[in-house]
Amino acid sequence: MTILEHFQKAKEVWTNKKVTIGDIPAGIKKNEAFHAAIHATNGPASRVIFMRPVTEEIGDIAIYLNKNNQFYQVESTERGVEITVWGNQEIADKIDGIIDEYKKKTLAFVTKVLSKQDKKDDVIRTITIEERIDEAINNAMNKEINRIVYFSIGKIREFAANIPLLMNASGFNLLQLSMNKWMTTADQLRQKPEEPFPEDKVKAFCADALKWKKFVIEFLDGPAW
Repeated sequence: MTILEHFQKAKEVWTNKKVTIGDIPAGIKKNEAFHAAIHATNGPASRVIFMRPVTEEIGDIAIYLNKNNQFYQVESTERGVEITVWGNQEIADKIDGIIDEYKKKTLAFVTKVLSKQDKKDDVIRTITIEERIDEAINNAMNKEINRIVYFSIGKIREFAANIPLLMNASGFNLLQLSMNKWMTTADQLRQKPEEPFPEDKVKAFCADALKWKKFVIEFLDGPAW
């Protein structure tokens, strides 16, 4: 059973709770609030299991499994940004507190973004790097074909190299070197584009990609911008 199939089954029986952030503050678009919610609820140990391509339209969605064995979903809807949490019996009695904390963190991060309007575009674009890293990790762990993993790494490197705010961050050069290393590896694997990403490279790639993710999260949560 794949992790996505496990989620579909869990949805039917696990306790769930939804919160809608409908009063999006002036100065931030609904789609930008969607990305802000993804970052605010994310963490180095959380794993994306599904993410619809970003279209800047209603219906954008991301589904995660976190270290506490709970699934949660962030979705852009006509009503606003909706966050839904599913928890098993072990955390069912804590689910109200969990969803309230997600909402609190999202609104706090939105407030931080709004306080730095001149940096808002770069911040939102940096969150998309965080999302693309999650996507690449999931592709590798699912042993998607080499061509898919190659392009997911390529998107990370390309996007990151075009965000001045992130490029000027302390330590970004080391991050870039690591990305370049894996881009070279993935390029070599493209000679067999339809073969699964090699089992012996999954652990090493995910370890490095998690370092990229941690770097981006700490940058976004820190005082550098």
